[in-house]
Amino acid sequence: MTEREGSSYHEAGLAVLAYLGKVYVESTTILPGERDADRVEIGLAGPFALSLHAGGFTPGKEAAETYIGAMNACLKGAEDDAVQYALACQVKHAKAAVGEDLMYEVLSSPYARDILFDISDRWHLVEAVATTLMERGSLSQAEVHQIIQATER
Repeated sequence: MTEREGSSYHEAGLAVLAYLGKVYVESTTILPGERDADRVEIGLAGPFALSLHAGGFTPGKEAAETYIGAMNACLKGAEDDAVQYALACQVKHAKAAVGEDLMYEVLSSPYARDILFDISDRWHLVEAVATTLMERGSLSQAEVHQIIQATER
């Protein structure tokens, strides 16, 4: 996985959860020095989307199958250094204390699992935003909304 690809999935996870939570985000970018996530739940969506991509996530036909696949892919993807770093940054930002096995501890929270499941339920939206981010480098909030709305149809 290239850094650009990983960054695209990370930022796409943030953008999709911000959209779903009706949180204003001026833009989404994979360009250095221009990223910002000011809410922990949206911040966690980035590392989760990155770990799902790195873990080879594919949604199942039923919700339970999708969620098991998401948990497995998230744990598998967490072996990636970029995923661990992104998650550690979000945990530090939230001023949360966790032990050595970061992903297991984060996923032990039902709240964190809900965020992961929101992302896995809408994986097609994350992929659409990530693909466009890889092509363009940056997207305005309006462009993110256009991509999501076009993909939801």
